[in-house]
Amino acid sequence: MQQAGNIVVHRFDRRNEVFEVREMTSGKVSVVDLARRRCDCGHFQLERIPCRHVIA
Repeated sequence: MQQAGNIVVHRFDRRNEVFEVREMTSGKVSVVDLARRRCDCGHFQLERIPCRHVIA
């Protein structure tokens, strides 16, 4: 587990590069899939720019 600002990152599938990211202020959980360039928040795939969850 690593913390970046108010976001905590749990790596739960190392081989497939899938992460669970929790925002500490809101408690919202997003799943980030680096191999497929997807995040549950939708910004990564829509804007094609890494969102804050990917950067964390």
